[in-house]
Amino acid sequence: MAAWRSTHAYPLALVTPGVRNWVDQEAAGPVIVGQRLKRHDRMLEKLLRFPSMRLTQMEDIAGCRAVLPTPVEVEAVARRIHRKWDVRAVSDYRQSGKPDTGYRALHLIVMRRERLVEVQLRTSEQHDWAEAVEWASSRSGHNLKDGEGPADLLEYLKLVSDAIWRRECGLPDDDEVIARLESMRGGVRKYFGPPPAEQR
Repeated sequence: MAAWRSTHAYPLALVTPGVRNWVDQEAAGPVIVGQRLKRHDRMLEKLLRFPSMRLTQMEDIAGCRAVLPTPVEVEAVARRIHRKWDVRAVSDYRQSGKPDTGYRALHLIVMRRERLVEVQLRTSEQHDWAEAVEWASSRSGHNLKDGEGPADLLEYLKLVSDAIWRRECGLPDDDEVIARLESMRGGVRKYFGPPPAEQR
């Protein structure tokens, strides 16, 4: 597994500067572009979750992420990637979000030097939401990113994602969603422990 993972380093090193260049051309303000090779433990977890998957089928061993200010800029960078690179698969979670948590982003799987590299394109608000889920996972002890955890907490995260999406699209707030979030807020606090002021 380690040897196969290491063969993705060079293709990833080719993809990231290209994405950074296109992001710089399309974005009006500062952006975040990063890269990573998937950790060994996360690779193993994924193989265990999907027993029929072969290691060579794993599309996200190498990953590059760009965080752009708006959905318009995400779409513009995606068009450049489609024109310039061999895109093998697309997972578009922007409109509906993942059904378990509401995760939103655009994932493009590109082929470089005979290796698959995943390019994630997010808006700033989608990125903030994903970072909040990482924080909530560490505080609650649940693997929320993979849709594991209490049903009410996962529903709350999805509703927050829905509210963010509507705002990004310039749509008015959904009164039912806002009311549901307000009614759930107190209940989900128990998963995160007392706030720092109460811990002293």
